[in-house]
Amino acid sequence: MCWQLPLRREDLTDERGHVTSSVTQWDRRHWGDGGAEFHWWCTEAPEAFGAKAPLYRRLREELVELCGQDVYDEVARYLDSLWAARRSGVVPVPHPTVRLA
Repeated sequence: MCWQLPLRREDLTDERGHVTSSVTQWDRRHWGDGGAEFHWWCTEAPEAFGAKAPLYRRLREELVELCGQDVYDEVARYLDSLWAARRSGVVPVPHPTVRLA
């Protein structure tokens, strides 16, 4: 499981057997009571949000392993368009731990 950090895949199956997969970040609540004991620098520290390259590019191999090449390619194309907007000064949805000035 450690190879996935800070990524977390969750599969939910509905009453018809349809599976919906989501890739999010791990955080304290996913580990129950023990989560408070972990140091969450990879998802909570401000330094975790200052990379020059976006996370979906830096963790490409892990994401392909979690969701497959076709899904990764489709999501990456979409996120590339958002990343281009961000470089121009637009942040579509800032991460909750990033404080707006």
